[in-house]
Amino acid sequence: VALADADSSAVTAWIRTRRLPADDPARQAALRAIVDVPLEAAELCRAVAIEVQPLLERGYPPALPDGQVGVQLLEVCQRAQCSLVQANLPALADANLIETTRTCLEQLNVKRKESHD
Repeated sequence: VALADADSSAVTAWIRTRRLPADDPARQAALRAIVDVPLEAAELCRAVAIEVQPLLERGYPPALPDGQVGVQLLEVCQRAQCSLVQANLPALADANLIETTRTCLEQLNVKRKESHD
């Protein structure tokens, strides 16, 4: 619930500041939030998918398809959140933050691909 509230606050802040100059600190703070919140959501999706993996390996056989679908939904949510991050990243003025965030996105993508190997 906290992450959903943070997302709502981030979007609200972005709507309030989107017409300000690109380098305005309030606008940049709002942009950072609409990058940070979906990145956190993507990381959470990945962490949960990893955490439930042992259950899929030794769980109750009739329930395994449900668990597999759940992991697939987590992966779709992770990709969607990463897409939101990528869409908003170019508007940030902080080059270090952009690079750090891109590295996080790459790591999430690598971990997702490794889980399918």
